[in-house]
Amino acid sequence: ADLAVVVVSAKDGIESGTESAIKLCKKNNIPTVFFVNKIDDENAYAIVKFISHQNVIAKVIEEDELAELRKDPENDVNFI
Repeated sequence: ADLAVVVVSAKDGIESGTESAIKLCKKNNIPTVFFVNKIDDENAYAIVKFISHQNVIAKVIEEDELAELRKDPENDVNFI
């Protein structure tokens, strides 16, 4: 695989499948993008903290940053 996308629900938390996916990606050196949805849930910080402790580079994009990225005409990345 060229890339893995792991979606984690802050409301549901880290499930066994999430941990398995992380281990598989690390074992096979697969670049991985994490999306944490329901980020306004009280567990969101714990989820981001867990991901950041998995020897991955974690970057949280705040809503105001995302708005600025969407406005930038030089940006060649599309945000939904």
